[in-house]
Amino acid sequence: HRMRAATGGDAWVLEGRYEHELARTAAGWRITRLRMIPGAQSGNLALIAQAQRRAAASPVVDDGAARERN
Repeated sequence: HRMRAATGGDAWVLEGRYEHELARTAAGWRITRLRMIPGAQSGNLALIAQAQRRAAASPVVDDGAARERN
C-alpha cells in the first residue's frame, strides 16, 4: 500500500495468502468465499490509519483524481 506524504513513510507492505472457496453452478464456477490470511508486514504500519483519517476529511468525488494523487 502507498500514500504520498504519509508521516513515517509512504509505503506499508503486507504479505500473506488468499484462500478461495468455489462452487459450481449452472452458469459455471463462482467464488463463494475469499479470505486473506495476513503474514509479515513492513514499512509504515500507521499508513492505514492515516489513510482513513485523510479519507474522512475529504469530500467524496468520483472524478478519478484520487487515483492520480495516490
